[in-house]
Amino acid sequence: MLKNYLKTAWVVFMRRKFFTFVNLFGITFTLAILMIASAMLDHIFGGTPPEVNQRRTLGIYRVSMCEDSEEGRDMGISAMASAYMLEQCMEDLPGVENTSIIGMFWQVLSFIDNRKVTSYLRNVDANFWEIMQFEFIEGRPFTHDEYDNGANVAVINEATRDKFFGNTECVGNSFEANGKSYRVVGVVENVPILRFTPFADIWVPHTTDPGYNQNNELVGLYIGLMLAESRDAFPMIKEEFISRVNNLDISAYHPNNKIISVPETFLDNIARLIFSFGLSTGNFTKQLYIAAFILMILFMVLPTLNMVNLNMSRIMERSSEIGVRKAFGAPSATLVGQFLVENIVLTSAGGLLALLIAYVVLAVISSTGVIPYAQFTLNIRIFLTAVGIAFVFGTFSGVYPAWRMSRMNPVDALRGGAA
Repeated sequence: MLKNYLKTAWVVFMRRKFFTFVNLFGITFTLAILMIASAMLDHIFGGTPPEVNQRRTLGIYRVSMCEDSEEGRDMGISAMASAYMLEQCMEDLPGVENTSIIGMFWQVLSFIDNRKVTSYLRNVDANFWEIMQFEFIEGRPFTHDEYDNGANVAVINEATRDKFFGNTECVGNSFEANGKSYRVVGVVENVPILRFTPFADIWVPHTTDPGYNQNNELVGLYIGLMLAESRDAFPMIKEEFISRVNNLDISAYHPNNKIISVPETFLDNIARLIFSFGLSTGNFTKQLYIAAFILMILFMVLPTLNMVNLNMSRIMERSSEIGVRKAFGAPSATLVGQFLVENIVLTSAGGLLALLIAYVVLAVISSTGVIPYAQFTLNIRIFLTAVGIAFVFGTFSGVYPAWRMSRMNPVDALRGGAA
């Protein structure tokens, strides 16, 4: 029966080529936009190298100083954490396998053959290379001994190697950044700037910075990373960390101040900032997923309604055919099945075209270099998302027209009318 459905669908599509084109265009455009957006979000939040341990990694991305009053909670300071605060609160946490403190990336200048070269440098500790799993093209990460001794060593990315040394091996060579000389110990693959936590062009030890952790401030320019033994340890880690934060002495800021800092994933951090402005320790990721799902549905509503209207017109034009088939005993279920198959076939074709268009658009964006080191790809997660969206799109836009068709009276259908 399915084979006959497909044959009939092909004949119908070829008979009304303009109608088929309009339907296909609407489906393809909508699905292509959703796939491109999904690919970009996956590029930011997906568990890809070097963040292969993402599922059991928590971060301290934000510290908020709030003042409690009768009117509620008012934001005072909202910033990244200080190294002092992170060292106080992350040491020997139960359920934590490893910890790391990393600085915010910042621009540095180098001069090569009278050319000014701008790079992003990030200060990290030796544990950073154990939590993140970089792909080393040559060399190695700097060691704990090099870190402890304050060695002026650096790991650079492939693009920086090409700028400083050309496309040749450079381990053991030196370069200057902001007037300070560093010796290259390793070269890694480029990390896109959208990967906020590991991104940089140059990674050097904290101990090369004389000002590192020289004050007792609670806010600064650092991120804390915690690699949990398993995801089951997350609640215990969060509870203990928040308890330690609450015990910090913040009297120097204001007696009514409350400090809020939560171990969370980067996505959790974004959700908490959107829904509570960082004034709560709650988890708002579920609300973010719901909001994203609602936005996706709203984005699909208009093209879905257009498809419903077009499908209703198609049914009216085929009313004589429907009337004849019903008069000769064709059950409603068969007619509904035929129409749904036609709609799903058309939507699937649109999904495949959308997949191709999304691939081309993402490749063009990647090649332009507008987003440094971005390499947008369509992986299995994006493909399955596309298949799911196409199926839902095709089914929902065909359900109501199919139901209307099943209710058509054979006599009215033969006259070109509706139920």
